[in-house]
Amino acid sequence: MTFEIIETFDQPPTSDELQEYSFEGLEPGQHFFRIQSFNSENGYTSTSNVRPFGYNPPQLEYFVIDFVDVVENQEIQVSFSGTGDTDDFYYEVDRSTEAGTGYETVAGMLPPEVFTDFPDIQSGPWFYRVKAWLKDWACELPGYETEGVFSSIFLEVGPGNKSRSFDFSWSHFYPADLQFLYRLMVMTEKGDWELVPGVVDTEMQSFVFDAPSDMAGKFVFKIEGYEQEQPLRTISSNYVTIEVEPVVFIPNALRPDSQNPDNTVFKPVFQGFTPEGYELYIFNRWGQQLFSSTSPELGWDGSYDGRTLSPGVYTYQVRYQVPGGKGYEKSGVVNLVY
Repeated sequence: MTFEIIETFDQPPTSDELQEYSFEGLEPGQHFFRIQSFNSENGYTSTSNVRPFGYNPPQLEYFVIDFVDVVENQEIQVSFSGTGDTDDFYYEVDRSTEAGTGYETVAGMLPPEVFTDFPDIQSGPWFYRVKAWLKDWACELPGYETEGVFSSIFLEVGPGNKSRSFDFSWSHFYPADLQFLYRLMVMTEKGDWELVPGVVDTEMQSFVFDAPSDMAGKFVFKIEGYEQEQPLRTISSNYVTIEVEPVVFIPNALRPDSQNPDNTVFKPVFQGFTPEGYELYIFNRWGQQLFSSTSPELGWDGSYDGRTLSPGVYTYQVRYQVPGGKGYEKSGVVNLVY
């Protein structure tokens, strides 16, 4: 039987008090302990009896965070699981705004399960870890801790480098032995989610979105992610909202006798949406109002009070609002020609 030194002590003062020592890191199994004294002057040693000790505490064979999911932009669900003597442990869920540091305990529970947390969803990615403590042992340190860094998906968006362009980026931290793919989703008017072409089952974590011409108003986006090995289990990010400037064409001339019907009246052309609160006014050079309309379909035909007006420059003023978005007011000149 071979012994190894685990600690050395100075000679204690003469006392009837019991001398105690504790240490950590003992592996499960059968162990044998003894005390040995050593006289440094003559090299003599004295050894105590050998005391056997069987150490077989409850164990977790597998202990991981399964996912961190932002649910409907309101809460975060943290799922963790383990195998082995799971009922012999008490579990502590910790949260932080930084990877690997600054954790605070937000929950304690007995069985592994899904924990629901309510941090500020828009404050950035939230990092989680779980510790397992033996319930019936007076341990100062946890028996197990989930490995690796695991966070929620955090989505951000900013203006792109051109009109109606948006830069999406998202951050997501997870253990190195996992691999996640992502897709960008946009909410429809009915509240459903649709895939955004170009960001489907991708490893990238950024995307430049160019709004199509028929898109205007406010739109809500999120990221969905899934682990390659479990494609049916998806997790979501926080929501972000963009406001897409409308595409509106305002002609600069009309010709009532034109063979092209589109040129015979003056009216703005709205692409992809029907404006709300629409108002169109036409004035002559002296500020007299010649025409008004509250219907986007009704334009000015170059007449006033049933009379054809003289060719020249006239002023228009138009007001409208994008459904669910902001209002606009524009003015300019239109040429009446024959």
